[in-house]
Amino acid sequence: MDFWCRIELLSNQGRNGCSRFPARALKLEVNRIGQDHQMNRTALERDNKRKSQPVEKEVTLLFTDMVGFGQKTAEMTPREMADFLIAYRRKLESIVLDRGRGGQHVDHIAGDAAAAVFESRPSEAEGKRSVRAFRAAMRLLSAMAGNRIAQTHIGLYSGGIIELQYDGRVLRFGNSYTAASRLQDLCGHFGTSILMDRDVALAQGEDLKYISCVGKITPKGFNHPIHIFTVDKPGMHRCPADADEVKLIRYVKIKNEAIEYFCGNDKCGIKPDFPKAREKLFEAERVFREATGRKDIATERVLGYIGEHNLPGSDFISAGMKLEFKTGDAPLGVQLFRLSQELLKSLDREFFDSFVLNREWEESFRLEWRQKDEVIIERGSRPDGVYFLTKGRVRVVDGEGKTIAVVHEGDVIGEMAYFPTENVRNATVIADSDLVLHRISGEDFVKFPAIRNLFEKIAQKRMAQRRKQGSEAR
Repeated sequence: MDFWCRIELLSNQGRNGCSRFPARALKLEVNRIGQDHQMNRTALERDNKRKSQPVEKEVTLLFTDMVGFGQKTAEMTPREMADFLIAYRRKLESIVLDRGRGGQHVDHIAGDAAAAVFESRPSEAEGKRSVRAFRAAMRLLSAMAGNRIAQTHIGLYSGGIIELQYDGRVLRFGNSYTAASRLQDLCGHFGTSILMDRDVALAQGEDLKYISCVGKITPKGFNHPIHIFTVDKPGMHRCPADADEVKLIRYVKIKNEAIEYFCGNDKCGIKPDFPKAREKLFEAERVFREATGRKDIATERVLGYIGEHNLPGSDFISAGMKLEFKTGDAPLGVQLFRLSQELLKSLDREFFDSFVLNREWEESFRLEWRQKDEVIIERGSRPDGVYFLTKGRVRVVDGEGKTIAVVHEGDVIGEMAYFPTENVRNATVIADSDLVLHRISGEDFVKFPAIRNLFEKIAQKRMAQRRKQGSEAR
């Protein structure tokens, strides 16, 4: 009974003479009822105020975005687009939400984007919400594989959000939404349908054997890195249903080792080691191809980064890979290379076929780091390959210790032992600075005739220069 009804009842009882309260007691009772009402009102106001105050929560976000939404809806009328979106959203919710169990919501954002919010349930173990979010993502991937829903990119991120009530609605926001959205954005760049952060990945228990590390990246607009992972399981996004599960699990193990060498691990005392990472990444790429029959684009991206940088930058340990260009956009150098392919083809068909279309030769060039004053080639030794000097400078020394040449980055060393077939080193090569080298072994050297021909031309040119210098000296 509300305040005014209780007061009216007491007043009627007093007028009718049937009140159990004397006049003084009636006044006290009215005051008591007023105090009760004030307390209830204060409590209600406090409760409403509490509800309107921002509440910080730790959640796991499942951010989704339909692939090719613009193309799919380009020819639709507004009504057709609305029907299409509503059907997609209903299907998405039916797959992602575990109805009736609570602790989850779907916030639909502009257009086709959505964010499913997974909160911890009462007495639920730490990380369990990330397990539920991951399983929801697996259901979504399975639905995509069965063509039950349009292809969708997924970003999973565990972090804090702010929740408050505004104008009768619950609003949720925070940097975690941005992070989950960025992961979803990067799916296309890394050739996958799902990316997750490290906290989500490490919460998965038995499913960890299917989860491979993609790398440590700082997305555009972020000032801190995110360790990102994907899932490689038969029947899920980039892995066909008939993929070799044993080989996939082996791939995951090799890939994770490779990324640890690539990123480094301070806790384990591992510094970034691009040469070791590169060898492991090539191995992982081969195993993935054997297991799935498909290209491993995520690994190609990391190999491309190593090929472009060769050495970790000054902020690599703290920032990882910095991805400044938008999804789908290639750096200017890559665009120019693509534009020049037709020109290369017209100039030298053999060169184009051997070095552009066939990329197997890249794996044969081992990346090596050497320190200043280290002996790279020793006079009189058997040849162990040909070196391409990517960064740094070396000096070539004869048998008397006299410097006869200085070779700079972008040049080749060690080819003279093969042309003609001297089969012995005729000079010593010493690092004049810290070096980045690419070495192709003698065994691999003979596998690629185009590379052998290229180095033979370099050797012939150098021999001609030496003969000319010798004749001028006389």
